[in-house]
Amino acid sequence: MDDYKKETVRLGSSDIASLIVVGCTTDGVKADILKMGGDGEYSAYIVRNFKGLLPSHYSTVMEFRCFTQFYNTDGSRGEACATDTYVKIYDDTGLVATFSAKEISILRAGDYGIMIHLRD
Repeated sequence: MDDYKKETVRLGSSDIASLIVVGCTTDGVKADILKMGGDGEYSAYIVRNFKGLLPSHYSTVMEFRCFTQFYNTDGSRGEACATDTYVKIYDDTGLVATFSAKEISILRAGDYGIMIHLRD
């Protein structure tokens, strides 16, 4: 399954083995640390609207999605999304990447593997 390896993006570098990820979740804006296996240069595979099974050695570590909650006329709760959510990634020196989509998942494999799944 090499389809997920078609597109890559540079995510910067770090001397503290970490990247900072900021984005919108269902609980509001969230900032989190993506710990890496060591200092160095990092990159990620970008997957867009992938319908198949993602490789089993990747697991989801962060999820971001836009959402607006509302009540229907019958009193039931509904959910809608009129705009895209975003994710911004920072390395030791500043902003290195920005992504937007209806839903964004960050997956990890091992100490250095990163996959970003963008879904519309």
